[in-house]
Amino acid sequence: MTYNKLCSNLEPSYDIKPQTKTRIKTVLKNQGEETLLYVFRKANRCEFLTRDKHWDCDLDWIFAKDHFEKIARGSYDEEYRKLDPEFLQSLEN
Repeated sequence: MTYNKLCSNLEPSYDIKPQTKTRIKTVLKNQGEETLLYVFRKANRCEFLTRDKHWDCDLDWIFAKDHFEKIARGSYDEEYRKLDPEFLQSLEN
């Protein structure tokens, strides 16, 4: 699977939830493979998503809620988080 190869710093995914499969198909149809690969690479480089914490970032998490879009626009990038003190609280919503 491409995700497991590109996202070696994140939790591997072996069983994909049906809603995740649907979301991946939608992204591929509407935004293309390049966007999907861009987000995977970006997530794999993001310190916030890859460091040890009380939850794991995996394929299902990336496609839950609006996480995919947030990764794409840089919401989890370290520089953004430094500017937005309410960032961590927004993750729980």
